[in-house]
Amino acid sequence: MSKNLQILLVFIILIALPFSSFGQGGDRSSDRLIVNEKGLLSWKSDGVEASFFGVNYSTPFAYAYRAHKRLGVDLEEAIQNDVYHMARMGMQAFRVHVWDTEISDIEGNLLENEHLRLFDFLLGELNRRGIKTIITPIAFWGNGYPEPNEDTPGFSHYYGRARLTTDEAAILAQENYLTQFFEHINPYTGMTYQEDPGVVAVEINNEPDHSGPKSAVTAYVNSLHRAIVATSFDKPIFYNISQGPYYADAVAKSNVDGFSFQWYPSGLVSGKTLKENFLPHVNEYRIPFDSIPEFNGKPKMVYEFDAADIMEPYMYPAMARSFREAGFQWATQFAYDPLHIAHTNTEYQTHYLNLLYTPRKAISMLIAANAFTQLPLGKSYGSFPENNSFEAFEVSFDKGSSEMNTNDAFYHTDNTSTAALEPAKLKHIAGVGSSPLVQYNGNGAYFLDEVEEGIWRLEVLPDAIQIRDPFAKTSPERSVTELQWYRHDMEINLSQLGINFNVIPLNSGNDFAPLVENGRFEIYPGTYLLTKEGEELFNQKDVQIGNIGLREFVAPKKENGDIKVYHQAPYEVSASDDFHVTASVIVEGQADVMLSYRGLSGPSKNIKMTKTATYTYEAKILEEDLRPGILDYWIKVDSNDDTVIFPENISQVSLDWYSEYPNSYRTFVASENSDIIVFDPSKDRNIQIYPNYDKGFSTGLIAGNQSGKLHLLLNVINPSDNELIGLQYDIKEKLANRLTDAECFVMIEVEARVLGKEAQKLKVGITDKEGRAWTSHVSINEKLGKYQIPFSDLSQESAMLLPRPFPGFMPLHLNHVKKAKEINWSDVEKIQISLEQTEDNRQSENSYTIEVGKILIKVK
Repeated sequence: MSKNLQILLVFIILIALPFSSFGQGGDRSSDRLIVNEKGLLSWKSDGVEASFFGVNYSTPFAYAYRAHKRLGVDLEEAIQNDVYHMARMGMQAFRVHVWDTEISDIEGNLLENEHLRLFDFLLGELNRRGIKTIITPIAFWGNGYPEPNEDTPGFSHYYGRARLTTDEAAILAQENYLTQFFEHINPYTGMTYQEDPGVVAVEINNEPDHSGPKSAVTAYVNSLHRAIVATSFDKPIFYNISQGPYYADAVAKSNVDGFSFQWYPSGLVSGKTLKENFLPHVNEYRIPFDSIPEFNGKPKMVYEFDAADIMEPYMYPAMARSFREAGFQWATQFAYDPLHIAHTNTEYQTHYLNLLYTPRKAISMLIAANAFTQLPLGKSYGSFPENNSFEAFEVSFDKGSSEMNTNDAFYHTDNTSTAALEPAKLKHIAGVGSSPLVQYNGNGAYFLDEVEEGIWRLEVLPDAIQIRDPFAKTSPERSVTELQWYRHDMEINLSQLGINFNVIPLNSGNDFAPLVENGRFEIYPGTYLLTKEGEELFNQKDVQIGNIGLREFVAPKKENGDIKVYHQAPYEVSASDDFHVTASVIVEGQADVMLSYRGLSGPSKNIKMTKTATYTYEAKILEEDLRPGILDYWIKVDSNDDTVIFPENISQVSLDWYSEYPNSYRTFVASENSDIIVFDPSKDRNIQIYPNYDKGFSTGLIAGNQSGKLHLLLNVINPSDNELIGLQYDIKEKLANRLTDAECFVMIEVEARVLGKEAQKLKVGITDKEGRAWTSHVSINEKLGKYQIPFSDLSQESAMLLPRPFPGFMPLHLNHVKKAKEINWSDVEKIQISLEQTEDNRQSENSYTIEVGKILIKVK
């Protein structure tokens, strides 16, 4: 068949295949949400239980708005593109705390400005995609983060968060604002938010800071509820109950219809990528309010959640499972990164989610959305680790993956060998990497959806390559991830298409039409129609393709240019084992990648790095070349008659005879069976403590007993309510290249003393990825000493789940931890120190300090 005839026939198909949207149980575009007699959200038309999974997103407001304006971006087009990607990820829900400080004045009058217009435009686009909205009209926050707050006109800026819930004038301003907000007509829908079926409910405000008597809190909530209802708003109204658990009963006694919660199980703003196993942290969502009579029998929503500072895509489906078990019907991740600024991750440093720039996490969200809407409400799937597999879903920390495998859909976040349940019945396939169905060596996401029998839609997104830690300090001038447009091999094994099918480009500007041979072909980012050989293309049958248009494709087209290398030097390596060096290298065309290295003495050596994947290069420094001490090394990329030297990204041509040689990657080469310093307060930060944000406990640093040495201070301030005090520190990377010595690990050594009392008993040990702790007691006194605990003396218990999550009432330990026969050092993640206080200690005026120096693993 000629290409011209193919294009003509595709045009005919596009006319026959309408853009459409869908909802749970059919078309819900005009249906309304109610609270039924069981206290659950359900659809008014048929009483079916309603569930929604999606994202927060804030381009009309605050930093995202300013960042887009600086880039000169068309904000409406940007919103359209982001909403398309949300729909492509299977999102059904949107929530945002409206920055009232930008659209109101001090008296609470609504300002009809650009922020409000763009918000209304966004709601119109969400409606077009069938994505439902819960509006949170009061944010309380300033509009600056991560920049300083601006001098905005609103009441929140004037009164401040603490006064907004108690000051009479501030409450009147909020009532006035809510009245005008809910009487406002959206120019893009021609409706108020009450009339708009896309707006299904309201959460009154975002994370209120309550104080004073509980009766006043109930009265405050009721006053705002009354203001909203007075506008004829009759949809469900929610209020945050988890932000201030002390006031939970006061909130429950109010007139609201339901309650909102949040969940950040890995804490927030760690300043680096967290690589420990956090599945034990999401084993369950435990709600402590069941004893409040007014709490029961009302619907629950999760206004914000995220696996903050985690890049591996195994968390979202597990969180969806625990949400459903706890009875939630709405959950919206915070926050989806707008396309135009996602490459820098500057909006919220601790969060990172975008379909193009974090493809594995995006597919994980697609899987989680299906889990949330398919899993029965209230059903338990046991405890970790058995609940890593639930119905059609599976998550794995070891594989760094999540999967969904149903009769009609197969989704995966990484290379997988899992076989589809019913390949011949599949309608939807999506993933990153390869599976038995689709072999693909690119690392962007792809989507394969059946349009009708013998006709499929293929969407392939550009490759995403991480070039910096996205959770470290970010800057609008530094990318953390880059997109690359390259051709890759793809092979599709679907009986519905056969081995010889046509691949026809659809999206604007795409003229790449590869030939297929035995199911194999080259593919380039874009959208394509795949048609089975001999298929009748004139079929006029109406076909729904969800809320996705056939021709749609959104990705910024960038010229592949500068060379980039991403590699992190390990903390240390062993002189008794080869050192494997792996790096991500982005380079256009042919290039040689070399590893140059030098020890403390002797000449530099060079070895060629081998390309093992599209952007991955590896090399091995042999054991015989490793000498105990410092190892400096460089990665050199030879391309286009020049050599670029990393980590400094310096052209060798630019170096002169007098130039300082570029800085190196550096690691320490440890002697065989040498002790391992797993914690050094002089260098190591980011400890995880319990309790945090508590006036009865604080940490600090002080000069140690040697020049340049620091000790960690654990300050216990009584009287307090703190029965348990503890800390953890991640040692996974410090052990990674010393595991060949693991058979010789004999004991843990802690340098410590107590100040302010004669003696204190500590519990010291290590934790592993299964939620176990291996600990033993040691009694320290006022003299700084080195306390040694043989590993043979350690006993097993549940590890503390640190960092502590938001909300803070989540479990501190797993209820059930399986016993292990022995320590598996490959699974060890952290050191842990804790102390328990008796009631007498806590009620006394006896404050004291634990001083901690270096912690070592002794090797015989």
